[in-house]
Amino acid sequence: MAHIRIAGLALALSLSVAQANEADGLWTFLDDFSGRLDVRAIAIDGERSWLKDSFGKTRFGNGEDLEGRFVLANAALVWQPQVMDWNLAGYVHAQANPGQYNGVDLVEAFLKWKPVPESDTRFSVRGGVFFPPISLEHDGPAWTPTRTLTPSAINAWVGEEVLVLGVEGTVRTLVDEHELQLTGAVFQNNDTSGTLLTYRGWAMHDTLATMFGDFAIPDRGPAWSGFYATQAPSTEPAREVDGRFGSYLRLDWTPPGPATFNVLYYDNHGNPEVVEEGQYGWRTRFVNAGVAVDLDEDTELLAQYMNGETVMGHWMPPEGWMADVGFASAYVLVSHQFECGLLAGRVDWFEVRDRNYEWIDDNNDDGWAGTISWRTPVREWATVVAEALYIDSDHPARVDQGHEPSQQELLLQLALQIDFK
Repeated sequence: MAHIRIAGLALALSLSVAQANEADGLWTFLDDFSGRLDVRAIAIDGERSWLKDSFGKTRFGNGEDLEGRFVLANAALVWQPQVMDWNLAGYVHAQANPGQYNGVDLVEAFLKWKPVPESDTRFSVRGGVFFPPISLEHDGPAWTPTRTLTPSAINAWVGEEVLVLGVEGTVRTLVDEHELQLTGAVFQNNDTSGTLLTYRGWAMHDTLATMFGDFAIPDRGPAWSGFYATQAPSTEPAREVDGRFGSYLRLDWTPPGPATFNVLYYDNHGNPEVVEEGQYGWRTRFVNAGVAVDLDEDTELLAQYMNGETVMGHWMPPEGWMADVGFASAYVLVSHQFECGLLAGRVDWFEVRDRNYEWIDDNNDDGWAGTISWRTPVREWATVVAEALYIDSDHPARVDQGHEPSQQELLLQLALQIDFK
């Protein structure tokens, strides 16, 4: 019922924007809709996907030797009504993809107020369900990356476990040609953040959390199930279980020159001892730092580093919380715009460090990945993307399913992305 109330509130707010626009005669209904259809030919050599109760780090693995198939990767619809006189804009994003619990579900739904600036200082506020401003890669339609098909490990995790319901405010100003921006928010409905990162480890994919969906937790066998007897076999990313408010704060600095820098601190303030219908509260906090550099007019460098920790369950002497891990990841991405397309390459590193009860549930995870992608427009409304992703990882919990801890995965993708408005 809580999820229904959330969705109802967000949609009602956006509908009120639409009705106001209609009354003022400022918009044509269909002009506020846009969307994307993403179909792919894939070839995958790697273990069974984490979306299928296993530890594979891609979204398409079947645990077989190299195999190819066609898939509908994503179908997204976005509604963006506006009331110019009130400086208000609505945003509602619904999607369907094979990794989703429901056939069609809502991802983001919020209202944004951004008044016309009257000085060097500008303000904006948004409220509803949204992803915090962490990713440097997701600047495409329907929260998609624009340089590669598969986002980094950091931003794949943001997309799967860091969807929030909250209110966010931003203030931006100029100080001696230096642009400074401060963003802060309070939120709820992110209590389970950290579940997948702990029990599965990092993953690399473009499947997003939804307001009503869930993701399966890898099956670890009877001993593990007995230790976590009250944990549900799946996790609900947008679940509220403890009534507490989380918060985050981000600072952006753009000095004169080609680089911008940002740092964000996030804390969901979850109560790790609360469990509701098998969904535990997790105390998850992290620091994320990012930099974007224009190396020349056609070449860009992006980099992010994230370091954090998450705990869950009751305090159990002598080792502490039932689940207690530290996590870290980083990537560097370089892209170059040619006349005929965009070439991008990225290297990722990631690790999870289990800090207790390894003899029951060894949650350590470490590895690296390399991605190369080529993106070229074929029509004004269509883009072809070719990508190769290689992941080398070590995850001791794989032995619980009879697999070797060390695995290598190769995913080749050829996508046709059709945008409409």
